[in-house]
Amino acid sequence: MSRRLVLAVVAGLVAATAQADFNSLVRAVESQPRLHRVWTPGISLARLAVRIAHPEGVHDFQLAVFEGQGRFDDHQFEAILRTSGDRPMVQVHSNRTGETTVIWARPVGNDLFEMLLMAHDPGDDTVVLRAVIDAEKLAHEIADPRHAAEIARR
Repeated sequence: MSRRLVLAVVAGLVAATAQADFNSLVRAVESQPRLHRVWTPGISLARLAVRIAHPEGVHDFQLAVFEGQGRFDDHQFEAILRTSGDRPMVQVHSNRTGETTVIWARPVGNDLFEMLLMAHDPGDDTVVLRAVIDAEKLAHEIADPRHAAEIARR
């Protein structure tokens, strides 16, 4: 019984850390000049449906969309990287175009992992996304040749 309690506490702490990283990243993007968050109606209902149904192996997600003409300089990009204690899997920042992409991924339980993504294009919207995904389901979808052919046609 005590082992289950310890596992529940550890799982809760991991989940709280994941949410904190998302919130920290959203605050870092919100603090950028000329960017403001866009209200996305119905996102709470969609999130509830995902938590119940787990479509295509997605167990949870959070989404924040920003619009405006902001550009991240090197200092602002470093501030975004500091929002998570983990090292990003992907980090791209173009000084010429201002495009910025950062992706973090880490395990958060039995066959689940969390992805935290921030994509910014100065002429378009900025998106911050957190998703908890079933690793086996994702690997199966990627390995399926029918899906690879669909992706290649796009």
